[in-house]
Amino acid sequence: MLPRSNVIGRVLFFIGIFLMIVHFIAGIYFGSIPYQYEQVWSTTFMWWIAGFVSGMLFIGFSEIIELLQRMLGQQKGNTVNVQEKEKPATNHIEQPVSKEEIVNELGENTTNQIYELYEMQNKRIEEIILTPFEKKILVKSVREGEFVSVIEVVSTTGNDAINSTIEKHPELKEWYKENKKN
Repeated sequence: MLPRSNVIGRVLFFIGIFLMIVHFIAGIYFGSIPYQYEQVWSTTFMWWIAGFVSGMLFIGFSEIIELLQRMLGQQKGNTVNVQEKEKPATNHIEQPVSKEEIVNELGENTTNQIYELYEMQNKRIEEIILTPFEKKILVKSVREGEFVSVIEVVSTTGNDAINSTIEKHPELKEWYKENKKN
C-alpha cells in the first residue's frame, strides 16, 4: 500500500475503511434476534462479506488513483515516488559507493542481478552511482581487454536489470553532467 499523496485517493481509502467498519457493526446488529441472545450467522456473514467487498473496491480504486498520480509525476520528469527516501541535493556525486551501500539502497537481489548482468557481458564494474531517478542507476564499467570506461544506465524495473547507453536517457545525462566531480 502506498502512502496517500492524492486527496481523492486518500478520501476513497478512508471511505473503504469506514464501509468495512460499518458493515461489521451492522452484521452483528442485524444478525442478532431481538430479545433473544442468539446470532443468525448467515445474516451476519452476509453483511461482513458485503462490507469487505465494497470496502476493498474503494481501497482498490484509491490505489489505482495513487499509482496513476505517481506515473503522471514520473512522466512529467518529477519523481513523485513517496516511498523513496528524499535524496539531498548535492553539488557533486558522492564517490565511491560501496557494494554494501548499493545492497542497502537497491536490495541484495537487484544488486546481484546488476553484477551478474555485467559479468555475462564480460565487463568489470568500476563504480555504481545512485541517482535520484526512480529505479535507475549509473554504472561505470570497462569491457575486458579495453581501457576506456563507459557509463551506462541500468534500469532495475521488475525482476530484471537492463543496461542501456546514457545517450538514451537525456535527463540522466544532464544530471550526471551537473553533479559529477571535476
